Amino acid sequence: MSALPIIAISIGDPNGIGVEIILKAFSNPAHFHHCIPVVFAHLDFMEQQQEHFNTTAPLAEQKGNPKQGLLYVASIWKSLPKVSFGEQSPLAGKAAFESLEAAVKPAGPEPITITLNGFDTVNSSVRAAAESARDPL
Repeated sequence: MSALPIIAISIGDPNGIGVEIILKAFSNPAHFHHCIPVVFAHLDFMEQQQEHFNTTAPLAEQKGNPKQGLLYVASIWKSLPKVSFGEQSPLAGKAAFESLEAAVKPAGPEPITITLNGFDTVNSSVRAAAESARDPL
């Protein structure tokens, strides 16, 4: 088991700000000192969004035991949602639900300790979440 907590991250609505916040937060290497993040979406989708937002988060497909220093993506979607920022759609809602549903299930041999939603401000949440995982109430 890793010394760092594994943080499960659902992206929220693909048409919302969750993905942008996640990518911008994990473009800062300091966040990888506190946790091992796993985003539940699709690697192709996250790479497309990374290009759109011009971010530099180190993305990797989640396979096996995740290691420190990468933003892992568990590719859970069979098809990628069409992104129309600020608009609601049934397909985006389905993608958001699938992301959350997958994030709360164990993803592999290591337990996932905390689930965040893309609507959380990941920049400020990562450290507090990692610390609370180490020191449960």
